[in-house]
Amino acid sequence: MTAGFLFSCNGKNGRNQLDASLLQDGANDSLILNVLKTDSDRAFSLVDSLEASGEFSADRSNYYRARIYYMMGKEADAESYCEKVIESGEMMNERPELLYHSYDLRSTILIHLKNVEKALSNAQDGFDIVSKDPSELGQHWRAVLLHLMGYCQMELGRIDEAESCFSQAYIALKQMADANRNYKTLSTWARVTINIVDAYTATGQYDKAAVWMASAKEAIHQFCSSPECPEDVAMSYRQGLSLHQAIVLLHQGKREEADLLYDQVVAAGYADTNFGLLECADYLEKAERWDDLEALKPRLDLLNKERSDKQEN
Repeated sequence: MTAGFLFSCNGKNGRNQLDASLLQDGANDSLILNVLKTDSDRAFSLVDSLEASGEFSADRSNYYRARIYYMMGKEADAESYCEKVIESGEMMNERPELLYHSYDLRSTILIHLKNVEKALSNAQDGFDIVSKDPSELGQHWRAVLLHLMGYCQMELGRIDEAESCFSQAYIALKQMADANRNYKTLSTWARVTINIVDAYTATGQYDKAAVWMASAKEAIHQFCSSPECPEDVAMSYRQGLSLHQAIVLLHQGKREEADLLYDQVVAAGYADTNFGLLECADYLEKAERWDDLEALKPRLDLLNKERSDKQEN
């Protein structure tokens, strides 16, 4: 697997999850998300306080604990709290979207933790529940969970099933985006489409990745052109896709074009981000540019140490 579009090294800078702000519902939700940007301990205290006062239910509190742990890079703890929300099921009566997102986040984490079979089972369970929701919200989350099912199936070598899931998810989201170009729909369309490209490059199916490249470019262009899309997010999507295109070119025997595209990505500053650093290292390894990869080693070692420290603390 590549450094990955589905996963980020610390839960903050990747394209694996939708912008958490899109799920906020009221002043307390906004407050937690704002605090979480700078102080995870205070965010935990705030959630505890809201639960103790009765303003948040136990499940809503556990949902936010999962979000906080995920943003801290403590994925095992985040997965555990997602499981609590899912097992209770009470969020279906309070706010279904947080339950749907718990399935999404849990499968994403399980794939990262190399438990792909469990991730697939969880995504399928979530899909079955969401499929009972006929609303536009239900359509949105069915597509999200379908693409996760496809990613798992691709990792497990079930190519036909994966491609069916990818096709259904893409068509549904494109239709929604064409009908209503709101930021949330565009964000999910871009996320799902770039993950499909990654699923193919990660499993060495470069010709199929090339086929999906135009669709990914369209989705990402529409998303990044939204006035609501932050510049750093737009850069991450655009440059990340360029790296995937470079990998495809490399395996098509177009080494000069691939290296030129990689150098443009680096010049854009993508390697200065943690997620970009991992993906640039992945390209350099595939391109066998060992001297350039060695130059990144001190930063990669530091990043790995930071990840290890987060898991231990």
